[in-house]
Amino acid sequence: MKRSHKKDAAMHKKTLLSTTLASILCASSFSAMANLDDIPDTSVKSGKGFHGMIGAGALNVPEYVGGDDAETEAVPLINVDYNDTLYWKFNRGGWWFWKPGKGDIRVGLEVGMRQGWERDDLKSSLNFDISGPQYKEVENAILAGVNVAYHSGRFTAELSLLGSSADENFYDEEPGTEIVLRTSYTFIATKQFSLTASAKVEALSEDTVNYFYGINGYEGDSTTNFSVGALATYRFSKQWLALAGANFTSLGDEIKDSPIVADDSQTAALVGVAYTF
Repeated sequence: MKRSHKKDAAMHKKTLLSTTLASILCASSFSAMANLDDIPDTSVKSGKGFHGMIGAGALNVPEYVGGDDAETEAVPLINVDYNDTLYWKFNRGGWWFWKPGKGDIRVGLEVGMRQGWERDDLKSSLNFDISGPQYKEVENAILAGVNVAYHSGRFTAELSLLGSSADENFYDEEPGTEIVLRTSYTFIATKQFSLTASAKVEALSEDTVNYFYGINGYEGDSTTNFSVGALATYRFSKQWLALAGANFTSLGDEIKDSPIVADDSQTAALVGVAYTF
């Protein structure tokens, strides 16, 4: 009888967690989720069942990538792992389908997102007329592809090859492919406090650059963005912790040269709280 009660409780917990995750994801705007790519991942204990954190935070970022007017928006903080096979890391999810033995290398499929822009996003950053139809909107893009991860001690590296899917923009452009390299190192890891530094390199194809920034007669080429960041966590009870993070990104030259880009770099800052399990 006790085993039956424990099994029922576990099933109830799993159902409640799945429902909570789905509700938070559905209630969140795509753009807000996409912006979380500027924040380093936090490590999640692997093992059987669900592990990780669910919470909420305030993220301060430019209204669009390349804008110089920032806004603060509420974002979900979801970083979970299931059976060391399925995962969601703030704004991207995946499935590790190949894990050779107990090695530190693994290969999987990944789904993520990249933020587009709307006319209202441009108004406060640009000093010229944006009333033309080409300034109406650039759709957010879904990213999907293969990633390879390496983990050793406190160091983690991931290399992703991703293709993009979105509606054509005004100039009949579609987003293309990109290669993303993420690295992180946890300098401090105690039961109460952690500090992780990260670096990211994004190599964007010519199609991707022109989809998001090729406008008003401008056609760009392939380019590369560079980012560095840090994330700190502080556990103030057994299951609750606070997070604070910051990130700096230097945009590639082909993006900087676009008429709609008002700033050559951007920063992001996050504070939040999360429930861990």
